[in-house]
Amino acid sequence: MMKANIQISIEELKQFHRQFKGQGLKVLKEMWILKTRKEFPSNPYPTAKDYSTSKKPSNRLTNQICDFFKLLGHQSERINTMGVMRDNRKTVTDVLGQTRIIGSTTWTRGGTTPGSADISNTVYGFSIKVEVKIGSDKQSDAQKRYQQAVESSGGIYYIAKDFQSFYEWILPLLDKLKLAHDGIRHSS
Repeated sequence: MMKANIQISIEELKQFHRQFKGQGLKVLKEMWILKTRKEFPSNPYPTAKDYSTSKKPSNRLTNQICDFFKLLGHQSERINTMGVMRDNRKTVTDVLGQTRIIGSTTWTRGGTTPGSADISNTVYGFSIKVEVKIGSDKQSDAQKRYQQAVESSGGIYYIAKDFQSFYEWILPLLDKLKLAHDGIRHSS
């Protein structure tokens, strides 16, 4: 669990961006190392989070995007849109000593809005929803309707296919959101 007070500033992010020529994953790695240095200054060997343990590419990308926002001090959470399988089966033994399985399984629908994005973020007071799509994976009709609902209410929606394209999309947006946020704060 990340401590809320340990975060990377926009200026530090931009330094990493210049230093590593915009290589998103390298920048994310350096953000982790800097966070570790800030959190544990006496540690001579700060390390970055290892994403290679995620077997599914979609889980890896989801974790990278959530961590990117959290390292910058923003709110980010993974949204579990799946329902739950309820197993009502029982193994019984009949009078002849044979075992059988009786009953069935049912699927309980998840409690989220149909088509919800995989990641929900609040960045400088703005809602950003990120849908993760790897390879040939496409948006469902429910996801398209959800995207339209988010965008029509002033939220931001993005379909992430890899970390580098997400990184290139979010970097200039962060500056715009911070400027808008600061303008709103100063005008009230």
